[in-house]
Amino acid sequence: MYRISDRGKTLLNDNPPGLTTKTLQAWLQNTGYAPGTRPMPAKDPEKALTPEEQIEHSYSEIRDALKHDVLEAVKKVSPKAFERVVVDLLVAMGYGGDEDARTGGRHIPAQ
Repeated sequence: MYRISDRGKTLLNDNPPGLTTKTLQAWLQNTGYAPGTRPMPAKDPEKALTPEEQIEHSYSEIRDALKHDVLEAVKKVSPKAFERVVVDLLVAMGYGGDEDARTGGRHIPAQ
């Protein structure tokens, strides 16, 4: 059986729109447990995930975290660097070669 702790309730209340991976990682690092010694709750055999479901769940979590990280990184680049990202993406998708990739009529050099 699992039960949310008072500390967990506080974490949820302090982050009303939802938890980010970074917030959760920072919180887990400050729990006071040494790495690898955190007690594990007993699992309910009827609610346990199959190995395939565990892989699917883990893959989904990693993919969501990657999407979030990529979006945050793209939001922080300069407009010129953003144009280069778009051009590189289009070239990688097969829409012409790098010599054909032009924005505003001139080639954008890699930075």
